[in-house]
Amino acid sequence: MKKLLLFLAILLFNTLAQAQPSSRVAYSLHLDWQGFSVPLAKPKTYGQNRGLSFGLTYNWNKPGSLQQTVKIGNFFNKYHGSSWHASTVTHFNPIHSKNIRTGFYAGFGYMITGSNQGGWQQQPSGEWTPSANNKGLLFIPVGLQVQLKAFENNQFVWSPTIAYQANALFNYTPKTLVLPQSFISVGSQLKFK
Repeated sequence: MKKLLLFLAILLFNTLAQAQPSSRVAYSLHLDWQGFSVPLAKPKTYGQNRGLSFGLTYNWNKPGSLQQTVKIGNFFNKYHGSSWHASTVTHFNPIHSKNIRTGFYAGFGYMITGSNQGGWQQQPSGEWTPSANNKGLLFIPVGLQVQLKAFENNQFVWSPTIAYQANALFNYTPKTLVLPQSFISVGSQLKFK
C-alpha cells in the first residue's frame, strides 16, 4: 500500500509539473515536527517526532493570494513507527506584500500509520498492544503559514516558510473516532520564473 501511495503521488506531482506553466508552480521541501495532542498542548512532544515533506504549489492568481498545494511526506513517531501522508490543501493569503505572504489553508488527506517493525494499536478496552498492522486514515488539515521572499533573481524566487498545521485523523481506534494531530513545519519554497 505504501508503494502504491508513493507511486500515485509521484505520478500526480509529475502531471501537475508538466501540465502547468512553470511560472505558476512552486516546489517546497519542509522539515516537520509532529505531535499527537490537542494543538500546542504538549510542546515538548514535537521534538521527538520528526519528518520530511515535499510539495507542489499552484498559484491560481498572479499575486499568489489563492493557491493549491499537493504534498507527500513521511515522519517517524516513537510510539507507532514510520507514517506516510499525502494531502491537498487550498491556501488563502489575505496578508500579501512584496516580501511577506501570510495566510491559512484547509484541505483533506490520507495517512498510512505504522511500520514494518511493528507499532502500537489501541484495543476497544483502551489498552495499547504491539501490532505490525499498518492503518490508513483520512484526515482534514487546517493550518497557518508565513512565507518570506528571501532571494529573487531572473531565474527563480526562494522563500523560507514556517507553518503550523492541525489535523483531525478519523477512525484511529473504535474509542477514538477523531484523533488530534499537529505539525510544526520549517522549510523553503522554490519557484522558477
